[in-house]
Amino acid sequence: MTIRYSVGSFVLLVCATVGLLAQPGPTHSRVFDDNEDQVTFTSKPSPTARVNVAYVYTAHAVSSDSTATIGYRGTVSYTLSMTAFPKTLPLPIDSVTGLVSWTPTVKGWYEIVILAGSSKGGHERQDFTVLVSGGNGTVQGRVTDTLNAGIPNVIIQALNSNVMPLIGMSDDVGGFFSYSAKTDSNGYYQISPVELGQYKLHAISTSPSFASQWYDGKNEAALANVVTVSDSPDVLIANFTLRGGIPRLPKILVSGQVTDTLGAGLNAPGTKVFFVRSGFALNTNSSTDDFRDGFDGDMGMDFRMEGNSPSVFSIKVDSIGNYQMRVPPGSYIAFAQAVGYARVFFQNQSDFTSANVLVLQSDSDNINFTLSPLP
Repeated sequence: MTIRYSVGSFVLLVCATVGLLAQPGPTHSRVFDDNEDQVTFTSKPSPTARVNVAYVYTAHAVSSDSTATIGYRGTVSYTLSMTAFPKTLPLPIDSVTGLVSWTPTVKGWYEIVILAGSSKGGHERQDFTVLVSGGNGTVQGRVTDTLNAGIPNVIIQALNSNVMPLIGMSDDVGGFFSYSAKTDSNGYYQISPVELGQYKLHAISTSPSFASQWYDGKNEAALANVVTVSDSPDVLIANFTLRGGIPRLPKILVSGQVTDTLGAGLNAPGTKVFFVRSGFALNTNSSTDDFRDGFDGDMGMDFRMEGNSPSVFSIKVDSIGNYQMRVPPGSYIAFAQAVGYARVFFQNQSDFTSANVLVLQSDSDNINFTLSPLP
């Protein structure tokens, strides 16, 4: 028996001649032999560094075989232009201790790959990107609710606003030097080191219980206050107060019926109706709730449209296929499913990408579904 697994990597793209963006790249896969031990990295690298300052990181990996010894090697890559190929050089790393002795001399995004090999034949790789800046600024603060209680796991983005935007971002947002951090259990965060300059800050809630927000109290990037990050010892304090998200609004009643192709009420096993917040279903990054970054910030989230998530509302139909339930106002993708029948989205659409988005602001009825039996 062989075991296959994949490790994601990153590709670095250059915005004209001054901006770089890390994006998911090709997937690397390899095959384990049954006789090989399994190697796992236990260390976590820093995502930031400074020009002409030694990058501090010691890679550490362990083997499933306690008698194995681990050796290390690596590469560092940097792309200089849109048309140039990445320049890859050996990473200065101690092959025994895993200590990285790398001092970057140019600002930008770097891709680093560290390989850990075991004396028993197993091996593993760690891919990550490092943003190298010239400044030593610090942005910190706290994210609270309207009762001043700290909110954990909120992603804080700092986007440089006085350079060209990153690919896929509007001029209102900014880009190139972009940083992020996550609030701790008491709502505190700190981002350092940060390149000096002007920034727009975005607090992204990973839970629909709170609405995301641009600094200071704005719901759109174009309206966000621009803050200036200065060099150490100055510290920029930026606090956020997040309002309650959609689930805290008064709920509305939705109702309808699930029928078969003959028009009879359907009560087959597993007949359920689902209302899924459209941003969650379509993985969008709207101006208020950035589900895309929310997913990145909470990889343990249940991403399924029929899963256990605060963005998914579901109910079983009654004996004649009728249903009614309460959901918060908002935009939804709705569908019905049953054992032995094809899933159908509202207005007889077959998949969620073509499904009509329901904008619900008040009680709504006659949201009906007709299911066809599977062949």
